[in-house]
Amino acid sequence: MKSLPFRDLLATRVVIETCAYAAAAPIEISLRAVRTVFYAIPISMGGLELDVPAIGTILAMLGILNGVLQMLFFVRLHDWLGGKNLYLFFVFSRFPMLALFPAISFTAKAQGLSYFVYLLVGLQLLAFIISYSAYGVVFMHICNVSAPNRA
Repeated sequence: MKSLPFRDLLATRVVIETCAYAAAAPIEISLRAVRTVFYAIPISMGGLELDVPAIGTILAMLGILNGVLQMLFFVRLHDWLGGKNLYLFFVFSRFPMLALFPAISFTAKAQGLSYFVYLLVGLQLLAFIISYSAYGVVFMHICNVSAPNRA
């Protein structure tokens, strides 16, 4: 298959999908940085005051769960909701993820590192996993729908 000139790649559909990716990436990168700092800073300052091994364990669990859940459910969700609706679902999953930061902080200040705090952290990690899946939808849509040809 013959490659297209760069100008032909700037079709409206490709530009829209690229903008969707460009909008998602800075938010995702910022949240990754904030999450790690949030886990490390003292409870009195609004964080969880976790040590490095605990943060590493949480992030390792996040990576493993992300891979497993996407492998098991991503295609089914994509077939059920379609690409656009699934992307919107993933993007809007960031709102509860953000709302959980103050909820976790408030609970940690009131109760210390209780099981409920870890339950809230687990819910937040699930929301992170859901939001990470937005990248997969964008890449699939660019390759399968928006690209002018397979090359």
